[in-house]
Amino acid sequence: MELSVPSLADQTCALSAYPWPWGPDAPPRAPAYAPELNLVEHVWNHSKYSDLANFIPHDIDHLRNELANSMREQRNHPHLLRSSIEYAEPEL
Repeated sequence: MELSVPSLADQTCALSAYPWPWGPDAPPRAPAYAPELNLVEHVWNHSKYSDLANFIPHDIDHLRNELANSMREQRNHPHLLRSSIEYAEPEL
């Protein structure tokens, strides 16, 4: 029995007939890794490159406390969070 590979046209036709779970009118999917679109990345980058720049912790608890302080500090400055949202330009 000889097997043949379906042509690209046959494969495309078969895939277009498949009922995708998100429907034909679904919004476009975001890329797998897009840090510029992820608001958490902006908050983390501020902590990493501003608040904790050149920081050398004594142990994991010291790091945890300083990171918590950095996050608390950002929460107290809404303009930092607002700038992260404006930079990411999410479609709301």
